[in-house]
Amino acid sequence: MNSIKSIAISAQLKTLSKFNCQALINGKTRTLYSCLNELNQVNRNICSVEDPIEIQLPGINQVAYHPRAGLDFPTIIRALLRQDPDVIMIGEIRDIASAQLAIQAAQTGHLVLSTLHTRNASGVLGRLKNLGIDSEAIESCLRCVSSQRLVRQRCMQCINYIKTDQCPQCTSSGYFGRIGVHEVLAGSQLFSSAPFLDLHSAGALAVKAGLIDQATLDAEVGTWH
Repeated sequence: MNSIKSIAISAQLKTLSKFNCQALINGKTRTLYSCLNELNQVNRNICSVEDPIEIQLPGINQVAYHPRAGLDFPTIIRALLRQDPDVIMIGEIRDIASAQLAIQAAQTGHLVLSTLHTRNASGVLGRLKNLGIDSEAIESCLRCVSSQRLVRQRCMQCINYIKTDQCPQCTSSGYFGRIGVHEVLAGSQLFSSAPFLDLHSAGALAVKAGLIDQATLDAEVGTWH
């Protein structure tokens, strides 16, 4: 999460559009909320459009997607823009209208955070183009894209128990909880062949640190990347 935290902090100094892209159930909502928490200040107007609102965040104007009441993503985003927000979080870019509004908001000086479903970080560019966003608009405002996977974390308490004993934390399964592995493209890396830390490389660092094992990394990252 340190890389995501640094992105959120740096966002305080510049206008950008940041997308988190990944397969289903890989922690993207938690990552977005973590970014909002880092950006949340008394003098900063932060708004979000969510479906549904999963975590209530004090100090943030959170609006729930409710199409039957006329509150679809484009309608809510247009209404929020009239409130002159500093930061807008759009739970998910789902269609052409929401993609265009997100880009327009970023182009007019707002920090926009959102998610897309793609296989990896570099896939965001093609996905936005498929949604009708031209290359010039993307290059003018897109500053960062991250992709992440949740990988089973090794149980750190197991090392304190003899193999014949049962670990009380993981019941000797060897794993406890999950940890995020992040691939981040930022700045010039977005539009060039400049090297970046992809999911495999980021995962290798976690393996080296003893947080995860190679088999679980391959099982999770190899499936989608």
